[in-house]
Amino acid sequence: MSITDIAATGWTAFWNNICSAGTLGIVIAMVVVCLLLGFAFGRTMGAFNFALRAVSAIVGVVLVIGFLGVLGISMSMLNPLINWLLEIVHAPVYLPEA
Repeated sequence: MSITDIAATGWTAFWNNICSAGTLGIVIAMVVVCLLLGFAFGRTMGAFNFALRAVSAIVGVVLVIGFLGVLGISMSMLNPLINWLLEIVHAPVYLPEA
């Protein structure tokens, strides 16, 4: 597999991850929280900057996870740790383990 194949497949995986309903829900929730935090601090432009930074951070993480997935590195090995943390805070959401 050449570097262009890896890049093309990673780019496709990135857009599939970004356009999924779960990712869009997380991005919208983060934008709303960041806007509310910015407005709570009393600066409108600060709120928009805060929201843009959060969205760019999420997009960056999704991009890295997409390219790692193309290379065969799965993030599902972290699911038991995430479920353990969710169990501590009594969250009603659990991730399926591989």
